Amino acid sequence: HDENLAEPRCELAGEELPDEKRGADLAVSDVFQRITEHNKKLGSEDRFSTKPLYLVYRAANVQNMRFVDTPGIISNKSTGKDNREDIKTILRSEMRKPNTKLCILLEPKEFATNPIVEFCDESLGGRAKWIDNAIFLMTKFDKQLDDS
Repeated sequence: HDENLAEPRCELAGEELPDEKRGADLAVSDVFQRITEHNKKLGSEDRFSTKPLYLVYRAANVQNMRFVDTPGIISNKSTGKDNREDIKTILRSEMRKPNTKLCILLEPKEFATNPIVEFCDESLGGRAKWIDNAIFLMTKFDKQLDDS
């Protein structure tokens, strides 16, 4: 949080991020471009990194938060290398940190039988151990509407 900022500013760092992609006092659009380029490079190498990218987002109207973006859990199950054990390690490590919340993007399907929820249950020792520290957001909801 920085009440003196008229426009949001960011810092971006990471062990596998080349020096020219890191930076401080970056615009949000610059960060988006740099992360997209980094992810495309990893994709062209048919891999993902278990090394985190660190993004600090400062603005006048935000709370301090930490986000960990893992590779697609379900999409990795059937294509290329199975990275689910690496993803479980990332989740377990991050969820041990104080004040950590898990943000789960779900498609509008049945919650109780959702493969992402089942993956979290398996990774984090059962639903009772993580559900109170989770936030669920729905994605692709427009596909459920008659006019889409």
